[in-house]
Amino acid sequence: MIILEGIDGSGKTTLALELKKHGFKMHHFGYDDSSKSIEQKYLDVLKQNTDRMVMDRCFISELVYGPVLRGNCRLDKTQTINLLEQYKKVGTSIIYLKADKDDILSRRTEDKKDSEMLSKFYEELNDKYDTAMWIASKFLDVEEINTSNLSKKETIKRLERYVDVGFDFCR
Repeated sequence: MIILEGIDGSGKTTLALELKKHGFKMHHFGYDDSSKSIEQKYLDVLKQNTDRMVMDRCFISELVYGPVLRGNCRLDKTQTINLLEQYKKVGTSIIYLKADKDDILSRRTEDKKDSEMLSKFYEELNDKYDTAMWIASKFLDVEEINTSNLSKKETIKRLERYVDVGFDFCR
């Protein structure tokens, strides 16, 4: 199982859709304020066949966006460690996508509200993600890819190192 993480506009959905073309099941987590336990929501995914699954976001987004945008995280330390341990059991790897502020903002011009949020909180979100990925790396393989430095094709090529499929870049 592969988790794609990073701030909005870093390329998660683009890469998840590419993996979907190559037989991966795609699961996208958006913000959910339902009364269901947030920890359980992320554990429920593990009840599925996680072989060849790509997740566009996961609980790590809550660790980052919760404190920055809402002032609190809905997961405590014990829940976070439990999630990391459970995801480790199924052989999860994280691809941490980063991009420069100007690139992020240019990719999000269609969504004015999102663009304004990213402009205001870019540095804080990146700092929180760096910390969250450092913690996650104690449990899971984490690979960082800066999508500002690579074309879509080059980014996919880097991703190929972590996926047991060959991509046809000539199509």
